[in-house]
Amino acid sequence: MIRGPKIAHAVPGRDAIRTYGFAVLGMIAAIFVGARVLDGVFDRPTAVLPWVVLVVGGHFLPFAGAFQLPIFRLLAITLVVVGLAGLMPTLMKENTTVAGWTGVVAGFVMLLFAVVGPRLSSRPPLRSS
Repeated sequence: MIRGPKIAHAVPGRDAIRTYGFAVLGMIAAIFVGARVLDGVFDRPTAVLPWVVLVVGGHFLPFAGAFQLPIFRLLAITLVVVGLAGLMPTLMKENTTVAGWTGVVAGFVMLLFAVVGPRLSSRPPLRSS
């Protein structure tokens, strides 16, 4: 079994939990609205997957400050870039191959960050709110 370094687990404060909640709710709303617009207005249902990758990446940005873990910023930027790289060609032309690969690459990015992320993170103690 592979074990990462031990990270001090402090209970997040109310502000961090609130930020988390708003980020998740915003992500859900953006995915829903974006999927409806891409499918219904632009007639690009294959663009939904890259849109989801983009939005999921963006929802990690507030986590970096809320939980004092800069690794979330790097994860967010990486997923946003992957999402944009898949979204642009998919919007220009109905391209299921690019859209599908966007999901595959995003999955590998998430897996990589799950394995390597704890080793790159130095987490200061959380502030209490």
